[in-house]
Amino acid sequence: MDVSGFIILQNIISLVSWFIFFMVIEQRGEHQLAISNIVRSVYVFFMIPGWAFSSATSTMVSNIIGQQNKDGVIPLIKRITKMGVLVSLILTLPAMLFPRQLMQLYTPDQQMITDCIPSFYVVMVALFVFSLTFNLFSGVTGTGNTRVALMIEVGGVVFYLVNVYLMIIMFRLPLAMAWTSEVGYFIVIFFFSYFYLKKGSWRNKVI
Repeated sequence: MDVSGFIILQNIISLVSWFIFFMVIEQRGEHQLAISNIVRSVYVFFMIPGWAFSSATSTMVSNIIGQQNKDGVIPLIKRITKMGVLVSLILTLPAMLFPRQLMQLYTPDQQMITDCIPSFYVVMVALFVFSLTFNLFSGVTGTGNTRVALMIEVGGVVFYLVNVYLMIIMFRLPLAMAWTSEVGYFIVIFFFSYFYLKKGSWRNKVI
């Protein structure tokens, strides 16, 4: 599978997992679904810079490998990750200090805002982990080994959906706990991506 095909498949898998997540949340009632929709909107907005950095990582890793400079891959990913984390902190820290003011852009309902805040803080933590994770993951994609990248993505999604099932359906935990599945998803992808890049088998891959 080429890189463009992988990206399309990755997006489909991610969309399906979120679709399932919101279908499960819907069973908890309209109020919790409304909270999740607000939180998702904020979450996706703050992810945009992270996606930009991860896209740049994939492209630059491919270029540097094409220049036969494979020793430069890990330092490059580290530099981009540091920039991504810094930008994430600059954007999310003010939002975490003034969550009510941010939520008022979505709803005037003060009770809704109060109920959104716990899940909001969870996704802010998830955004920080995301900024660490997806540059590593995009580095895996940039090495040209789309099969490994797809396996990592599937592993993360399976972990995510199992957590959603346990937290929402089986144990019926609060909504904010359900959103911690995002953090778990990124942690799984981080460790698999880190292991793959550290192992070094990608060095034998020809792009």
